[in-house]
Order: sequence, then C-alpha cells, then structure tokens
Amino acid sequence: MEPYEREAQWAARLAREAGAITLRHRVAGFSVVDKPDDEGPVTAADRECDAFIRAELTRGFPADGLLTEETPDDGAWRKSARVWMVDPLDGTKEFVKGGDDFACMVGLCLDGVPVVGAVYRPALDVLFWAGRGLGAFLERDGVRTPLHVPRGQPEHLVVAVTRSHRGEKLERILAGLGPLTEFPSGSVGLKIGLIATGVAHAYINGSSRTCLWDTCGPEAILREAGGHMTDLLGGPVRYDAGLKHPHGLFCATADVHAALKDRVADTARKLAALPLADRS
Repeated sequence: MEPYEREAQWAARLAREAGAITLRHRVAGFSVVDKPDDEGPVTAADRECDAFIRAELTRGFPADGLLTEETPDDGAWRKSARVWMVDPLDGTKEFVKGGDDFACMVGLCLDGVPVVGAVYRPALDVLFWAGRGLGAFLERDGVRTPLHVPRGQPEHLVVAVTRSHRGEKLERILAGLGPLTEFPSGSVGLKIGLIATGVAHAYINGSSRTCLWDTCGPEAILREAGGHMTDLLGGPVRYDAGLKHPHGLFCATADVHAALKDRVADTARKLAALPLADRS
C-alpha cells in the first residue's frame, strides 16, 4: 500500500458517510441555531456528522491529533505531528436554504502540511479526494477521473467567489485583477474543486475568519492537482498557529497564481486597514 493510501481511503469513506447523514436530515427536517460571535448557523446535521467522524477517526487512528469544527478545541491536537482537520458540513447556510453547495470535508496534516483530503458534495454525489504521492481525483457517476489543473494563462479569467458575505476587500481585489467572470459557490472545498476541474482558474477569499478545517482537505487536493494555495499576501497557509487564517486566501492554478500573486498581494497590503468580510 502506498503512503497515505489508507488515510485517503478513510477520508473519502468518512466524507461520503457524513454526506449520507446530511441528506437524511434534509429529508427529516432539522432545527437551526446561530453560533455565538456571529460564527454562522449550526444544525443537528453538523453535530451528528462531527460526532460520527470524530468517533471513526479516533477508532482508526488513535495516535493522531484531531480538530473538528463542532467540538470545542482543547488544544491537544497541537502535540501531534499528524492532525486530522474536519469540517463536517461546510456551507451550512447553503444547506439550510436548500441549496446543493455544501460539502463534508476531511483532511490530514503532517507537520503542518496538508497531505490527505476528501471533499464530498452529497446533493450531487460528487467526491474530490487526494493523498500525497497518490494524485488527486474526482469520483462521479461511478467514474474516477485524475485531476490536473490547466496549464498556461487563460484568455478570460474565471474566479470562484463566495455566494454571500462579500466585503469591500474582496470587491477591490477582484477589481484590481481586470476583466474576469465570477463563479459564485457556497463551500470553500467546492471552490477548490472548481479550480481542480478547470471550471475556474482562481479563488479569492477576503475573510479573516476562515478556519483550519475549512482549508486542510481542500489544500491537499489542490496541491496534488498541481495548484497553489497561499494567503492574500503570498505567504503559506499556516496550520500551526491560530485556528483561523488572518490574511485570507488566494488559490489558483500554478500559472495563474504565479502571474497574479504580486498584484493580489499589493492590493491586499493597500487594503490592510479595511475591515475584512465576515466570511468568504
């Protein structure tokens, strides 16, 4: 078995099975409450998926650290070189509204670097997954397709953006990139999927509130597909500091990232004094 093959298989299975839980809740109905500090809504589906994935990872990888969105952080994961980071239901607002832009996401970091990721879109039965050295893949309609981001510069730039909660920072960064087409989507992981499948060339996130569990699995997929994820200033996305990414995200194909990173960083520095969007 290749390194990380077992972990990738587990991540994919758990994302799929969590997705089945979300769909059962959608059929049966669910209550919604708002988290404190304007952190967004949470449902019984979020909590059941969180508990299910935690229990399975604890059983399968008892020595690994574990950080999940719906379980209070006790900091114990910081003592481990291997840490699973889980967003059991990314895009809860879209889930609540009855949309299909939500995903179940499982990722694994080794020494602060994402090495395994699975992003499952339950409403459409679409799975993205990757493992270091294994490649990145899309599974849909029983077919597995290797993922490789497009090469070269596009004639017309397509940028994935948040479907809601836009702020001035995001608007002005987008304006600084010149003519482009925006592709709105609800989940961070699904926006990364748009890049990996060639639907979009980049994803701009102007928020200071995006968390480690939002990006760990997606970054592993983007890395294996040949793309890049940094913060808006061009620095690495960190998994060994706070729980949130304070400088937003710039994700893109390798060639688009290289061409635009300085422009994005310059604009982000000029706008550093502006309030960041609540969520991107």
